[in-house]
Amino acid sequence: MAIRVLYLDAQLGSSTYPAKEMRRLTQHIFSVDGVIKTDQFLDPLKVQQKATPNMSVDVLGGDSVIKGAFTTDWGRAVVFSDATVNLALAASDPTNPRIDIVVMRIYDDGTQANSKGVLEVVTGTPAASPTVPSTPANSYNLAEIAVGAGVTTITNANITNKRTWLSPIASGGWTPAIETWTYASPTTFTVNGNVTDSLQVGDKIKLTQTTVKYFYVAAISYASPTTTVTVCGGTSYNLAAAAISNAFYSKSNPQDFPDWFAYTPEVTADTTPPTITNKNGWFKVSGKTLYCMLETGPITANGSGMYYWSIPTGFIINTGYSKISTIVDPSDSAMTLKMPVGIATVGHYGDLWQLVGREGFHVFVASSSTVALAAAGSSNRANGLGSLDGFAAVVPYTNLNFSVPIL
Repeated sequence: MAIRVLYLDAQLGSSTYPAKEMRRLTQHIFSVDGVIKTDQFLDPLKVQQKATPNMSVDVLGGDSVIKGAFTTDWGRAVVFSDATVNLALAASDPTNPRIDIVVMRIYDDGTQANSKGVLEVVTGTPAASPTVPSTPANSYNLAEIAVGAGVTTITNANITNKRTWLSPIASGGWTPAIETWTYASPTTFTVNGNVTDSLQVGDKIKLTQTTVKYFYVAAISYASPTTTVTVCGGTSYNLAAAAISNAFYSKSNPQDFPDWFAYTPEVTADTTPPTITNKNGWFKVSGKTLYCMLETGPITANGSGMYYWSIPTGFIINTGYSKISTIVDPSDSAMTLKMPVGIATVGHYGDLWQLVGREGFHVFVASSSTVALAAAGSSNRANGLGSLDGFAAVVPYTNLNFSVPIL
């Protein structure tokens, strides 16, 4: 048995090291396969259509990390392509579609002539419902290509990115986005391919459109060939109809990300909404939980029916976990009580009704985008805020603090 210190000249007697030691170090740095974004290649090993589409694709240059299975201790290698490579696809089947994959593959038989990295197309089997071919050993799948029956050209719409980002976490806790983000609306951007495995609701976003902007991912969906990402920056940030650059995301707590975002909660009602002078709200997200603080009032014209306060636009409350309660007198055998999601204080001509005793208020989920108040006092158990006994005659301020699960 021997214990080796990697890169210790005196132990080897020289400053020349076996390739296995480099692969061992790479495996310690990267525990999974993927691609690495660098200053030289900002979109490494991207598979895209040829400038004039035909039955081939271009693979941009870049670095990948691949675990070899030649021996049990072979380790992981960095495989580098220094320029764009064009790969030809087999002719399409006249009857059935198929799915091809593009891989970076390592060959190593111990000889210099046959030990190399190669970009290859693995051709799928045509079928009415084709399946993705298996990725060969010692390979990394860069993209899937949908080859329709009888087609003579491949475009970007046929290509699905399968790369996984392996760049070390950037300074401050941000990970650079490997894909291009394209403006779609003030609250959405699109990405070519399916990125729902890397971006999730609650993730933090940082990007530049002349100035640096920050958002939360509020919703995300994929409909081939595009992922649509809905973001929320409240009244603090909106997307502009301009190019997006320096895009980053984070699943941690980057130091420069705002602690709270401002937003304007809307107040609606079952029948007639009240007229409210000031509507101020603040929110933050932790995991799949949305936290909100609201200050609304005074009501200068009363409404009727139960009142509802909106959450920030774009987020969707998981109503399967939190639903508005049916609150009735305890003597009613039909009483059903749900878990409240927060508390409220209501100012009443200098008096303060709090979540204590008979005159308190619970915050409940009313829908996938709103919350409501219900009285805790026994005399008002069947009433919401908008229909409390005597409430229509007052001019209240309402403060709400609540947290809701989001989808």
